[in-house]
Amino acid sequence: MNNKKWLIPILPYLAVWTGIFLFKNAWFAMIGFHVSILIMIAVVRPNIPINIFFKSKHSQWALMNVLICSASGIALYFLWNLFGIVPDLSAQLGSLGLNSPVSWFLFIVYFSLVNPL
Repeated sequence: MNNKKWLIPILPYLAVWTGIFLFKNAWFAMIGFHVSILIMIAVVRPNIPINIFFKSKHSQWALMNVLICSASGIALYFLWNLFGIVPDLSAQLGSLGLNSPVSWFLFIVYFSLVNPL
């Protein structure tokens, strides 16, 4: 197993690639990204207690991360033309498994609250 540890740091990137390009599903990419990070931590640092993810000596950093992740969606909306986003974003989101307003909203909430951790 030690000779394959070089593969562990690229697992999150492989999970996102697999989710977007192979399965064409944003949920698979995002959850795969987070699961692969947890696997990476479990293999590389197996003695880290789980509750460390929910404790912070700097709670203002956690709040700032949540706000930045939330604001990225708003910025994306206002910078739509600058980034060259496709004209029919709803069709592209639908092709990634975000084909209903509820799934899109839940994805935004998940991205804003879980991703900063």
